Amino acid sequence: MAAGRAGERPRLWTAAYVRLDLVSFAFFTGFYLYTSTFQFFVLDRGADVADLGLVLAVLTLTAVGVRPLIGPLLDAAGRRPVLLTGLAAMAAASLLYLVSGPLWQVVLIRMLQGVGWSMSTTAASTFIADVVPPSRQGEAMGFYSNFTDLAMAVGPFLGVYLSRGDRFAPLFWAGGAWPLAALLLAAGLRERRRPGGGRWRIRFRLEPRALWPAGVLFAVTFAYAAVLGYLPPFLRGRGLGPGYADFYVAYAAVLLLTRGLWGRLYDARGRAWALVPGLVLVAGSMLWLPAVHRLPGLLLFAVLFGLGFGAAQPATLAWTVERVPSAVRGQAIGTYYTAFDGGMAVAYAGIGAVIAHSSYPVGFTLTSAVVGLALAAFLAAGRRAPDGSAKEEDR
Repeated sequence: MAAGRAGERPRLWTAAYVRLDLVSFAFFTGFYLYTSTFQFFVLDRGADVADLGLVLAVLTLTAVGVRPLIGPLLDAAGRRPVLLTGLAAMAAASLLYLVSGPLWQVVLIRMLQGVGWSMSTTAASTFIADVVPPSRQGEAMGFYSNFTDLAMAVGPFLGVYLSRGDRFAPLFWAGGAWPLAALLLAAGLRERRRPGGGRWRIRFRLEPRALWPAGVLFAVTFAYAAVLGYLPPFLRGRGLGPGYADFYVAYAAVLLLTRGLWGRLYDARGRAWALVPGLVLVAGSMLWLPAVHRLPGLLLFAVLFGLGFGAAQPATLAWTVERVPSAVRGQAIGTYYTAFDGGMAVAYAGIGAVIAHSSYPVGFTLTSAVVGLALAAFLAAGRRAPDGSAKEEDR
């Protein structure tokens, strides 16, 4: 009835969309608990900064290996069973940290966590894309990202609080509880029947139409990993101590206030209107980070990086979704998250090695250069309109 009136926008906030947003908030909170404190758990085991980079990279390297398998599995078996399995794996990994011993055991548990993370994030994003109107994909991904952004504020702040005095058991109990809560919420989801499903065959395949946005995303998440992995020890070394938890609150607040605006701008004007300023802000903020010595400078970095990442990340996801038919959407989003994890893995290991042999400022400056290269490539390719779509003509 009302939905059919001419000119009326299709409904976005359905029960399924809201439930998926809450599921994502819960398991992202469980994951982000570790971003502010897990580094110190590893360093307490005798690792140096280069070793830390490798341990951090294990999760994302594992995800890179399994995501191209998960995409076809989503299209064949369905979103819900993959999501539930991933959430169970994330909860199990968090609880296993409680009984871990030597560093090699931590690495194995980190691999299990990577499998669960890749299954959960790919399934949730694909599920979201299924239940929202195509004409509101950019806006939907922006609001969906708001829930993960809120998790980015809650998770690291709780992580600092729970691991006070370098006591990590409360952190790991909480890390298991959040994905279990997400699993209970996700159990009530139902999914639509989709065309193009079938038997799942084990194959490592990337969706070619998703490679261009995935390449831009790789650079964005390279910077994201530099912040997640190395901001806490960098700031502790500069005497900011537990106060660095304020960064996550400010960063998430910026994302919450601007994601929806970026999404609507994407839908109305095209991807370049979100991606170009997003990439500029990410690159510029990474150049500013080495100058941070006190809380005001850190909060300025949070604003700049939050604005940039909040524009670029959901824009690349919406760009991926609009380039492929629904029958291969799971595979395309698997490709997208392969780039997400790949950028993080390379940054964790590479920036860790740079810091170990040079300094934190050199590592952060290198990160800015990587994002700058992605911006230059996007601007050059945009003039050629490689896929002929209307939104490639953003200039």
